[in-house]
Amino acid sequence: MTDLLALDSRARLDLPPELLIEPGEDIRTLDQPAGHAVIGVHFPRFRDGRGYSTARILREGGFDGDIRAIGDVTIDQMLFLNRTGFSSVAPARAIAAAAVEGALGRYPAAYQRGAGVLHPLWALRHGQEGVQTACAPARRWQPADASVLNRRFEHLAEAALAEVLQDQAFGKVALVSSFGAESAVLLHLAAQIRRDVPVLFIDTGWLFKETHEYARSLTLQLGLTNVQWLKPDQALLEARDTSRLRWSYDPDGCCHIRKVLPLEAGLNGYDLWISGRKRHQNGNRQAMALFEADGRRLKLNPLAGWTGAKLKAYADTHHLPEHPLVAHGFPSIGCSPCTSRVLPGEDPRAGRWRGWDKTECGIHATNPEQEGYEPVF
Repeated sequence: MTDLLALDSRARLDLPPELLIEPGEDIRTLDQPAGHAVIGVHFPRFRDGRGYSTARILREGGFDGDIRAIGDVTIDQMLFLNRTGFSSVAPARAIAAAAVEGALGRYPAAYQRGAGVLHPLWALRHGQEGVQTACAPARRWQPADASVLNRRFEHLAEAALAEVLQDQAFGKVALVSSFGAESAVLLHLAAQIRRDVPVLFIDTGWLFKETHEYARSLTLQLGLTNVQWLKPDQALLEARDTSRLRWSYDPDGCCHIRKVLPLEAGLNGYDLWISGRKRHQNGNRQAMALFEADGRRLKLNPLAGWTGAKLKAYADTHHLPEHPLVAHGFPSIGCSPCTSRVLPGEDPRAGRWRGWDKTECGIHATNPEQEGYEPVF
């Protein structure tokens, strides 16, 4: 048996299967499969496809651990194994990890329904579930689409991330990252699925040098191949922030020209963007949904329900480096003039815009007037 291969982020290559299911075995008679971390499904011959049904039934029954295909599986089966619910493979014959990565990205859309493929092309093209056709250029999502997706992906945030990144029915997708204190987890999750996902990073002109260094090193470590550094419009800066002091008297205006407008330009042409926000970060985010309507786009918050402890455990397990400023008392990191150290017991974002009635930079403001986002122009 060759080395184990991961198909998605649910893989637990450090653990052996606690249960092995044979072809044709009635899994309804199994004793609490949800209590296992890894379940193996035996493929005695590559022509025997009964294991696909086993994986799908397990996923539809709520099993969120690692389902491992064991035995006579080939490189051509990898994509469908993953789409029916498998997250790791123990092949009888050696398969290169790079070949698996290529196979998983070969066909970015699925025509038929499968585990983790809840919006196949045939359904979307016929307008089912109220989701618009995948063939439409520059799709305009509706608020109702976010509600449909939230119902479908309830308690399945990582599956939502995997489908959004792989299924072209969602249109053009980008991930937005600040390369801040907790950014490594989402970037790692995405890199396991698609290393070429467009990652939009807003270089405001006021970031810490440590953030620049962290962005470069983490990009290399995760193998991300499409990180785009967005910058503010220089002519606009010269017209509205000649002294570079707007942050000191109009932080909303500073954020608007240095973050909001560059991101709006960077997201032009995208149908959905992925955010790393979490509900635990501050009170304003506690009601945040997994999918949100954002104008004509959708926004996905796959880490919305993650706690600080879960983020740390994941980062430790996968040996992800933390932002160098975290060790110096910065649990939330933005631009240098508007970020200060956080004292013990304070909200993790208490160091952002300290002394101002401001908690968000504006890129997540769905209703600026209600959220107090008021640039002075």
